[in-house]
Amino acid sequence: MNIEQVLGHHLLDHSFFTLFTLPGGVAMNLTKHLVMIWLVSAFSVLSLGYAARGTGPAARILRGGVETLALYIRDNIVDPLLGHDGHKYLHYFLTLFFFIFFCNLAGMLPLDAIPGNPGISGTATGNVGVTAGLALCTLGLIVLGGVRAQGLIGFLKHFAPVPAGLPMSVIATPVLGAVLFVIEIVGLAVKIFALTIRLFANMIAGHIVIIGFFSLIFIIGRSGVFVAGPFALFMVTFVNCLELLVAFLQAFIFTLLTAVFVGGVMQHH
Repeated sequence: MNIEQVLGHHLLDHSFFTLFTLPGGVAMNLTKHLVMIWLVSAFSVLSLGYAARGTGPAARILRGGVETLALYIRDNIVDPLLGHDGHKYLHYFLTLFFFIFFCNLAGMLPLDAIPGNPGISGTATGNVGVTAGLALCTLGLIVLGGVRAQGLIGFLKHFAPVPAGLPMSVIATPVLGAVLFVIEIVGLAVKIFALTIRLFANMIAGHIVIIGFFSLIFIIGRSGVFVAGPFALFMVTFVNCLELLVAFLQAFIFTLLTAVFVGGVMQHH
């Protein structure tokens, strides 16, 4: 069993074919994770739409669960952190949470075991490009929310918080403002980088651990010692159950941190 090949197949993105080529020779390919994003997006629209408009018993149960999550995000995250304007951005935070949550769960589906599967299984949020894209969306919302709440000048002043009437010379005050401006910009970049790496690392780490334990069955099996098989299966099952919790927590944490960062620039200080 080639562990390197297995890890590459399950964790890395793979290209099927080129969709089109941008000027400069940049190829836009149809990849495994891109297909998973499309499938998760379609599933999100259909399942949440069914929860909102369905009339059967299954729809009512699903609607109760979705409504509980939506109300919790609204009442405990968006409204407290974004203030009275939080309702304007609630749809974004709900979309963000459910998209990440469904992407995390989709990566746990054993699609490779289905005959004829073209190899589309994978965790899209285990791709640093996907998590970077989500983090850049947060950056866009930070700018949009800050400008809408405080105006362009007020938003820029947020990055150079020099108190008025500070007992300094005329030269020292602009210098301090410039230094604080650079520090705030670097801090914003660090926040976006932290969002990117946190989600990516947590999702890919769980799959590495699962594959590692599962590989023990074949590695130790070659030596004729089969007692490790049940232990490895138990650990795989345990880590899979833990991954279900991690899938929810990472979606929740990403949504919470986004609300914290956006609320920080929308509130007047």
